Amino acid sequence: MGIFDLFKKKKTISAPVLDIYKRYWLSNVATIELPEEWEVSYIDRFQAKSPNGKSILTIITYKDQEQAHINQAFFEDLKLDFYQEYQEEGFEPLDEPFISDQYIGKSFLGENEIQYHFTTAKNEENGVLVTEFLLRSEGEFNPQMRDFLHKVGQSLQYVSDFSRLFVEKLQKQNTAIDITFVEGLEVRWTLAGVETTTFLDNAYAEYMNWTSALDEILDRYVTAAITSKEVAAQQIDDIPTNEQILPLVKDRKFIEQLNNIEGAQVLYDPINTELFVIYAVNGQDAFRYLTEPELQQMNLSREELKIVSVENLINQIEVGLQEEENYYLLVADGNFEASFLLIPEVWTKENFPVQGNIVVAVPSRSVLMVTGSQETESIKLLKEKSKEILANSNHIISDKLFELHQDEGFVVMN
Repeated sequence: MGIFDLFKKKKTISAPVLDIYKRYWLSNVATIELPEEWEVSYIDRFQAKSPNGKSILTIITYKDQEQAHINQAFFEDLKLDFYQEYQEEGFEPLDEPFISDQYIGKSFLGENEIQYHFTTAKNEENGVLVTEFLLRSEGEFNPQMRDFLHKVGQSLQYVSDFSRLFVEKLQKQNTAIDITFVEGLEVRWTLAGVETTTFLDNAYAEYMNWTSALDEILDRYVTAAITSKEVAAQQIDDIPTNEQILPLVKDRKFIEQLNNIEGAQVLYDPINTELFVIYAVNGQDAFRYLTEPELQQMNLSREELKIVSVENLINQIEVGLQEEENYYLLVADGNFEASFLLIPEVWTKENFPVQGNIVVAVPSRSVLMVTGSQETESIKLLKEKSKEILANSNHIISDKLFELHQDEGFVVMN
């Protein structure tokens, strides 16, 4: 069961019947559109196979260390020498390069197959992301297959672009909004001195099911976010109530990023060397992170805060257990699955009759998989599934497995 199977529990907008294309996760930062009948797999890279098995699409993304001005000259420098070397190695060119300011492509005759190449790129803060598409097809050269690849390549969308469009619409509706942080599908913004974190996972899930409704989906989520924020701004002096506090599990990288933000006073506590818990203030349509000054206003000690947050998790979030073929899957609301690591009563052999110590994988906040330390094949399976989820999720946590020790709790598994 992959990460987006959990999202199926939530209400989404169905795709139109005539829309034969479906949007797939290419990595944790990008998606593409493919015909829904193509068979998609994730092993060490993204691959898709045509229904007749005669065409295979492989996609890889890599990062250059320096930003560049992405235009036709950029793609010429990037690929023309490669195309020439390809030809010298015995691949016969079948067309002239297609070059624009957004992409480059060319087709070759290989041994018993036609190879259609397509390359695009995008500037990120710390370098250029280059995405290479290779469509290998049996039979003769077909310009329609080349055009098909170009269509797929041009459907590439980075989640940062989706978030950017959300931010643009958000600030257009209220120019007093300040954006403080954007990463993946997480947007932090302030209005009247109150900071809110908006997670766009559900919005993007709707968009993946109905790509033609982009503006409609974004407008709806922007309106909901601003409406809830304006209500919060009118109550800016309100102290969070105990019932609003819920625990969220984060990784070391998140905490390190948090510590680099000047003036950040977000509370967090360690679970082990890799995992930490922060405390979310649950609002009407979004939640933000509890700060040290707010905790003082609540007149709670740090230990009382932990107790209150876990009690709220138990009382407010429904949880279920799903038995898969070789492991267990804990299923909640898509936000707080990993948080159930904090409830000792959950982690018993009565609940999880596994061989050896209980072992968990928490690749994202919405996926918690369980097996036993003596179940070798299941351990291997959890590692493979974690790798897949880490490549396809935005709220990633850890690629490590954690073993439950009686006196230490969950520790990194050796």
